[in-house]
Amino acid sequence: MARTLLVLGNGFDLKIGLKSSFRGYLDSVFYQPKIDIVHEIYDLANQQIRTIDIYPPQNPISEPMRNLFTQITFWDLYYAIPHIYKFRNVDYWYDFESQLLRFIASIENDYNDYKEIITTNNIEAHNRIQKEDEQKTVYDFILHQYLECYEKEAYKYDKLLKKDMVKYEKDFGNYIALQQKSFLEYDKISKEIIQKLVGDGNLVYVNTFNYTNLKKAVSTECDIWHVNGDFENPIFGIDYTGKDPVNSKWFTFSKTYRRLELHGNDLYFPKNKEFSKVVIYGHSLNRQDYNYFYALFNRINLSNDRGKRNGYTVEFVYSKYPGKESDDARQETIERVLKLFQGYNKEILHEENFRLMDILFSNGAVKFREI
Repeated sequence: MARTLLVLGNGFDLKIGLKSSFRGYLDSVFYQPKIDIVHEIYDLANQQIRTIDIYPPQNPISEPMRNLFTQITFWDLYYAIPHIYKFRNVDYWYDFESQLLRFIASIENDYNDYKEIITTNNIEAHNRIQKEDEQKTVYDFILHQYLECYEKEAYKYDKLLKKDMVKYEKDFGNYIALQQKSFLEYDKISKEIIQKLVGDGNLVYVNTFNYTNLKKAVSTECDIWHVNGDFENPIFGIDYTGKDPVNSKWFTFSKTYRRLELHGNDLYFPKNKEFSKVVIYGHSLNRQDYNYFYALFNRINLSNDRGKRNGYTVEFVYSKYPGKESDDARQETIERVLKLFQGYNKEILHEENFRLMDILFSNGAVKFREI
């Protein structure tokens, strides 16, 4: 029997029936109190922004707004407002980490530009921008108000936002813990799905990107590594490509940095386990997790001697789900795998034209399977 490493993404919990998606979190009863607060803040800001007649505005942060800010984080505002008011590109916000990357890449330019808008004497320019996208203007105004309320110096925004991110992660972790606790069949169903994924292999190691607890779904001999933390210490972050300087103030938002922060507990560190087969299921293979997969491919020497078979098998497993039938799910999986290998070719092997995927697939080292 092949000693098997099982890699699980959020699709695993969704397959079980757990409402573990970010969108599910924003829609939940658990999160409703925060939604109510964000509604109040938006209404206040909408009224306030319409009454600003002179620039720079005097006492721009009202006392009611300041009080409401104490009950939430920046990230509640950043993600909940597009969700509540159904921005045109709201689906981007549900891809939490990709949107986080876009935010970090643009925050300094975006907020410097907006600061000029709200401090200008050109009321005509302000009104023009407001008419072009009224919701976006109110949204930007709120985000800027929050940052100005807690941190006057723009170059220190990263510290405030990192502190708020930890709070936001803890709330999401509490939500996931309650979801699993109330789902009485979770352990039973997860065990059944894992057995289908592993087949006649010997499961020795699980790497899960989920925050849920799998101890009752696997044998005691099987080790579990929570790649991005568990519900007690969840990690939201971006991929560190190695191109950005480590001393960049936004490096603390990388998953590399966040994993290193979780010191002192073996739960949050990879184990030294021997295996010959890798089964990957329910993972979107998002760009923000390439750091994990690149390290995994290096560990099993996937590009050994120009792609010759070295005894390892990597199996990408997929399932149909609402909106995606079997053929569509398979095509989606293949496309994501090809992008992953294209990145590995370019960023790790430094050979854009090396057809690693063709070689591995033809010699049976990479396979696709449906459950």
